[in-house]
Amino acid sequence: MRALRFASPLALGLALLACSPEDTPGDEEAETDTDTGAAQTCLDTDTPGEDIILASDADIEEAALSGCVAEHVIVSGGGITSLAGLSELRQVGILDIRYNPFLDSLAGLEQLERVDQLILTGNNLLIELPEFPDLALGRATINANDGLTDLGSFPATTSMSRLEIDSNPALTDLSGLESLTGVSGNVAITNNAMIVDFTGFEAFTAIGGDLEIIDNAELDTLEGWGLVSVGGDVRVSSNPKLSECLAQAFIAMLEVGGAKIESSNESGLCD
Repeated sequence: MRALRFASPLALGLALLACSPEDTPGDEEAETDTDTGAAQTCLDTDTPGEDIILASDADIEEAALSGCVAEHVIVSGGGITSLAGLSELRQVGILDIRYNPFLDSLAGLEQLERVDQLILTGNNLLIELPEFPDLALGRATINANDGLTDLGSFPATTSMSRLEIDSNPALTDLSGLESLTGVSGNVAITNNAMIVDFTGFEAFTAIGGDLEIIDNAELDTLEGWGLVSVGGDVRVSSNPKLSECLAQAFIAMLEVGGAKIESSNESGLCD
């Protein structure tokens, strides 16, 4: 990972001006709707500038990010204890919150409306995510958060382009993503020691890419997932409490566009 740096006030000012709601007379195109019917924002029209790296609470306060920010915002460091200073932020290109040893809450981010990519990695004091009532996620990586037990709630996220939930040893289920109906790319649910089923995925019916369900130590059923089709490969393997027969039956009932792989689950549990 590159050395942490805090973007200059000039660069931050330019980024914020680019996302200003005050359009010039030649900006009519930026006001047109997207294919989904939603109004375009800076995430659709602006070229992201340099990464904005926030390594302390003071950096967050100085940056004073608000509205729409197209850049990759990296929040990382021992000086981060609160995200309250990001409460005016509404849309972000990439929001990357990683390796913050003293951050125990995402309070301050509840008003987010759109994040094209969310990364939550290595925030070991983080116990639960808040409710994000209006947040539409594009893609998400939630991994290596040792204390995380609860994904919070994302009722406005109905589709995504990629989802990875990996190596969260205290996470017990996938509740919080109940509104998700499909992911156009890959999905990986791997190495989550306490997940026992797929509660929370009842409405999730389609994956366009690959599906991996691997190394989940307590997973003993695939119930709870309303999955119907996977466009790429399906791999269900190395889940020591999951019956090999259940894994085979789960894959068999899916419409699969690629390879079907099941191995190293518990063969002794087959009837």
